[in-house]
Amino acid sequence: MKYTEDYCIKLLQKVLEDLDEQRGGIYFDKDTPFEAFFKKNEKDFYTGDILENSWLVYAKVPKDGWKGGNIVIHVDDNTGKAITYTNYALGGRPITLPLEINKNGKYFIPIVFE
Repeated sequence: MKYTEDYCIKLLQKVLEDLDEQRGGIYFDKDTPFEAFFKKNEKDFYTGDILENSWLVYAKVPKDGWKGGNIVIHVDDNTGKAITYTNYALGGRPITLPLEINKNGKYFIPIVFE
């Protein structure tokens, strides 16, 4: 294990802030602490590859007219980078999206839906 729970929780906060700038209004419960769990041989939700060591980091989304649930990022423990973003709080089936880092060091979702 190269990275810590604290590192992953701070990384989730950064990802949420960066995506808020890109996509506008990432809604989550700011009063509920984030949670991070170390995983061995966890499947990458986007590519299907198996990551030997990784973290799943959760932010709660309250149930207030929405479905409620979690926003989850998957962190590669070898690189310390967030690799996917999934919002389980949206209605319907959750979609996992890849994350990349731009030249300014900010996370973004490289997929554009038209």
